[in-house]
Amino acid sequence: MVILPARQDLLTQLSGVRDSKQMTPDRRAEWAQKVRLIALAWGVGLASASEIDAIGIVPATRLAVRRALQQLPIQPQHLLLDFLQLPQVSLPQTPLVKGDERSLSIAAASILAKTTRDALLCEYEQQYPGYGFAAHKGYGTLAHRMAMQRLGLSPIHRCSFQWKEAEVSQ
Repeated sequence: MVILPARQDLLTQLSGVRDSKQMTPDRRAEWAQKVRLIALAWGVGLASASEIDAIGIVPATRLAVRRALQQLPIQPQHLLLDFLQLPQVSLPQTPLVKGDERSLSIAAASILAKTTRDALLCEYEQQYPGYGFAAHKGYGTLAHRMAMQRLGLSPIHRCSFQWKEAEVSQ
């Protein structure tokens, strides 16, 4: 979650900010630093694998967004959200399809979320060697699937995740 200032030069200052998935790790890291400096407030919320297993991915995503909202030192007036709505939050909200492509604040938040997650997965690489978390960042690459078949699931894997049969046998 990112609250940006209402400034004339904001679009110029953050002209390279876009959907985090379209950026290299180095560019994301550079922009994350700049976003943190420019933002009036920011917060990143997480949900654990066990929470996702217990309540499902969409409720866990909403939980993580609410946690990010709770970290903000100032209260936003309105929430722009990437596709989601938060029924348990009374603030006015606008869910945007492809929000990280359409909103600077959502794109900035996606960069902070992705860099936070990537750093966490690098830490997990140390705790759970052999899975390659630092390389694949938790995405279902062939190397990731092979490591899970070889080592079994670690405590940070979602037990409820279902691979499609074709994905497992590749």
